[in-house]
Amino acid sequence: MSMQAFTLSNAEIASLIDERISIAGNIGNLLSLAQQRLNLFWVGLYVPVKGGMGLSHFQGLPACTFLRSGHGVCNAAAERKQIVSVPNVDQFPGYIACHAQVKSELVIPSFDENGECKFVLDADAAVPEYFTPEIARILVNLADQIALLMPASDGDESVAKNL
Repeated sequence: MSMQAFTLSNAEIASLIDERISIAGNIGNLLSLAQQRLNLFWVGLYVPVKGGMGLSHFQGLPACTFLRSGHGVCNAAAERKQIVSVPNVDQFPGYIACHAQVKSELVIPSFDENGECKFVLDADAAVPEYFTPEIARILVNLADQIALLMPASDGDESVAKNL
């Protein structure tokens, strides 16, 4: 794959955001662009819900809908409050395998002004050691742009409410 495929500019991101449509439509478009441009197996968001993380917007195959607290890469990133890169998912303790094809994963948490997790951006690749610093930088920028679209939490943990 050429390096040209590993770009996702702010202008491209901004061109897909349309204030006339729903948050779900805008985030869906952004995740679709990332999946296609970065050749990701799966990319999506998980949001905090009681007892763990719940599936939100995504692009790819149907996914695990609930990730119990204390298990998996998404919860680890939210709990540690840092990006978690897993070059080989078979070596991550407590890994939750939603798809057997996934070989590496990168999870980027996003926090509100109170330091509470708003969501995690979960990116999966079918190749081990896929997530280079450049791809990680692109996905961090994407997560930052998605954070601007996500509404502030009002204490209601319903994922469907935010669609």
